[in-house]
Amino acid sequence: MKRFVATWRIVLAIVITFLIFGVIAGGLQAFGKFDDMLTNYVWMQSMFALVGALNTFALLVLYQRVNRKNPIQLGFLLNRKHMVFSLFCVIITLFTVVGFVIILDLQNKVSITFEWETFLTANFIKFLFIGMVGWFLAALKEEVLARGYFMANLNSFGFWKMLFISSFLFMAMHFVTNGFDVMKAGSWFLGGIVYGYIYLKSGSLIVSTIVHAAHNQLNDLVIHGSEAAFIWLDATVSLSDKLAYEFVLSALLILLTNVMYGKNGWVTPAENLQTLWQSEVRETRSDTTTVVL
Repeated sequence: MKRFVATWRIVLAIVITFLIFGVIAGGLQAFGKFDDMLTNYVWMQSMFALVGALNTFALLVLYQRVNRKNPIQLGFLLNRKHMVFSLFCVIITLFTVVGFVIILDLQNKVSITFEWETFLTANFIKFLFIGMVGWFLAALKEEVLARGYFMANLNSFGFWKMLFISSFLFMAMHFVTNGFDVMKAGSWFLGGIVYGYIYLKSGSLIVSTIVHAAHNQLNDLVIHGSEAAFIWLDATVSLSDKLAYEFVLSALLILLTNVMYGKNGWVTPAENLQTLWQSEVRETRSDTTTVVL
């Protein structure tokens, strides 16, 4: 019974997510503003921020109303340890993605150009800050959904099943807006594993969001050539090469996660999440007892 309830709650959360996306995308199409996201970086990030903020708010209300829990219990923590870990993750991601394109250049797969003259200019800093806000809110809604809400409803499956199911759902949801591709699917699934593992071990959606957002923004700056990019490539990176890079980065981030949070072992969730899930088990048993009586 509990798993049936968990399933319809997850389905409801997914429906709400796509409904919000569909309404905003439809509105942009109606006013002829949708294609502007492809050419206007500020507009694109503004829409990321809008969808992210609305979706996050809706999911927190859903958790409060349907799950009857305080959304703060999902884990919005950011202590000194979390900040140090997040900083190291950003640094590792930066060096990994830059090292990746340098290796591709050495292999003559792409030719890279460092735009040092634009680095730290007022325009660069403006786009960097706007991107940070947009990517953070875009990542936050995915973390609240795929890590926070999904795992709050999947915890009865145990650590690994919960992690893999939430990662699969995270991957599958990307098919709707990005289409199906085996290599991209692998990248999204890996991302789900890494962000999910970071969340489970740190107990913080803020930490997993920072790592997620930094990964997306650095890929945007280095690989995808956004307006704020400081490295330009003369060719598109193949999906197989990108997947290899994602695999290496994932391994490094999981290793760092265990260095920082692995005192209780590889598969022991953070204390705040254990407390939350144990309280749900007690409430479920209490409800069952009440029904029997």
